[in-house]
Amino acid sequence: MAAKRTRTRAGIGNDIVVVNAGGPPARRSGGGGIRRRRSSGKKRRRSHVGGSGAGIQTKIQSMAIGGFCYAQLVKNFPTLPQVPGLGRAGSVAALVYFLKPKSQLLQNVGIAAAVIAGHSFGSTGTVAGSGGDDDDILTG
Repeated sequence: MAAKRTRTRAGIGNDIVVVNAGGPPARRSGGGGIRRRRSSGKKRRRSHVGGSGAGIQTKIQSMAIGGFCYAQLVKNFPTLPQVPGLGRAGSVAALVYFLKPKSQLLQNVGIAAAVIAGHSFGSTGTVAGSGGDDDDILTG
């Protein structure tokens, strides 16, 4: 195992001092150290910055599981409190939005509830669960 390095590079003196006629001296780093050439056999790999990290199949499965969990939530707790104008699906989506859970499953439930609320509002003009009626999307 390699020994730990204890010295710092501060004492090498690689700084270049540029003196301007009318101002204070400006220090520029000289780059310092030994320049090493890469052997011709090794190539640099590109780093991939950004991207979601999950394929479309994984995302679709996650949303399907979130929708299933939302349906079970509505089925097992029919008297969920609702925000007027948002309905049941919108209320669940808003709750998840404001709580910002760390659990990926709860995030997927919130996304699925938002999708159901958006679909219901786009197709019928009202949000699913508003006005006391059942979620017509989940019942068919």
